[in-house]
Amino acid sequence: MPSLVAIPPTLPTGPGPIPELLLSLADPPRIHWIGVGTHGPGDPRWRLPGSWCLHLYDYEATLHLDGQLLAIHPGAAGVSPAGADLHYHYHAPSTHACVHFQPAPGRADRVIPAMQDLGSGYRRADHDLREAVAWHASEPRRAEARVWDLLWGLSRAARAAPHPLIERARREIELRLGEDLGVGALARVLGVSHNHLTRLFRSQLGTTPVAWVRHRRASRARHLLTHTSMAIAAVAAEVGIRDPHHFNKLMRRELGASPRELRQRG
Repeated sequence: MPSLVAIPPTLPTGPGPIPELLLSLADPPRIHWIGVGTHGPGDPRWRLPGSWCLHLYDYEATLHLDGQLLAIHPGAAGVSPAGADLHYHYHAPSTHACVHFQPAPGRADRVIPAMQDLGSGYRRADHDLREAVAWHASEPRRAEARVWDLLWGLSRAARAAPHPLIERARREIELRLGEDLGVGALARVLGVSHNHLTRLFRSQLGTTPVAWVRHRRASRARHLLTHTSMAIAAVAAEVGIRDPHHFNKLMRRELGASPRELRQRG
């Protein structure tokens, strides 16, 4: 049985806030069963001691999850932890794709609502889960990877999320490492001032945008130096540095060795 538990561990009886569950997505989940099922009409009650459940709903129904009343609407995704008491009420025959799974062991670092409306993303999620259903008999690892990706999309980090502008800035930096990327240009892309962006980086990451770009360039360059046969000058150009002296200085500052020394160390 997974060691992960719902939070809060005891759910209230009757309507209330949608519970949030804590699980690990450090590695793919293990699928115990996956398929498309039809239930109802009626009021079935289940408990799966060793399996979490993910359901994608395209109908109206209700669910009591450990006594907590949750409304089911078309376009909803529902997740329940292992050992939960699931008491459904189906108004009519109701068909859905679902998977019973065990999350990866380890530190539970992702939060996922017990019920959420996927809106326009429902059709894509339903398509992906049904593909996993079709793959599971012949390609179980591929099915697990698809379910893993779905769970990532439905969850969020357990720790406080970084400021949205920081996330956008980091994405832009990764996509533009090979360009002549200055803080002023990055700030203009993000629609903020140079000073505001610098203050956010200091408060959220404890560094500056310039230092973050240096760190990411050095990290990418180290990989290219130690895992490819690219010429050192080509590696420098790949991370946006055209001056060999500047590149040498960057690598010594960030990694404590010259590009040639890093390559020799492998």
